[in-house]
Amino acid sequence: FLVNSYLRSDNTINREIFIEKILKLYPGRPEEVAKRKDATMRVLKEAAMNPMIEVIALGIIHEYLSDEMSPQTRELMRRLYP
Repeated sequence: FLVNSYLRSDNTINREIFIEKILKLYPGRPEEVAKRKDATMRVLKEAAMNPMIEVIALGIIHEYLSDEMSPQTRELMRRLYP
């Protein structure tokens, strides 16, 4: 729901709120908040440019934020977040 809401919104403030809510679902180490936020925003930006990958983006965000990345997701995140 939050990813869909982010992608459908053109309001910058609302998008920021959706990102914060997504990150709250996956608590991580405090020192990694900025990195996790930036990576999540990059994936959602890609999904916003190509709606066909919305479901894939949801899976990538889940794997990344839950620290259970497959080798494919790890490679994709390496490319998006060098």
